[in-house]
Amino acid sequence: MTVQIHGKEYVMVNERIKEFREKYPQYSMESEIVKLDDDVCVIKAIIRDDSYRIVATGLAREERQDKDSIVNLNAFVENCETSAWGRALGNLGIGIDTAIASGDEMKVKISQELETLDDFKKAVENAKTEKQLRFLYYRWKEKFADGSEEFKELQKLSSARKIALGNPDLKVHKSDYNKQVAPIDVEQM
Repeated sequence: MTVQIHGKEYVMVNERIKEFREKYPQYSMESEIVKLDDDVCVIKAIIRDDSYRIVATGLAREERQDKDSIVNLNAFVENCETSAWGRALGNLGIGIDTAIASGDEMKVKISQELETLDDFKKAVENAKTEKQLRFLYYRWKEKFADGSEEFKELQKLSSARKIALGNPDLKVHKSDYNKQVAPIDVEQM
């Protein structure tokens, strides 16, 4: 399964791991902490074949106080490991049809490109998971004042998108997003 980010298909790390386990059941994946302190984590992921030979590696670096990652405040080490795995799997050739970058690297790129209300609306409409909606919520919360018309419009659109994600068989037309929907508490998602 892939998600589309700026017109490119991106294979999430969990999907890369599934493919890895199916294609290479005898291979192993290890994580080596290169640096870890209260603020920074660097992890090297190592993939070995069945004769313990290194066939791919991937490095990742995360900062606890990364302003573009809410996840890092509580789980920057785990986030770093996932990114390293994604990069190592990409270097092995799994999930790289159009990009090797990790999901978090793509999120940073997206957050830098979200400038206008229309940018946010398009991103909410294209969100594939509740996690992506949460990420977008924290970005628009920084950009638009709570209670402003823009904030309310994005909240309403996000609520409709969350309902559509939770009910994949429910046919929701984009014009339905503008109808009144009770706001959801995105922080509780």
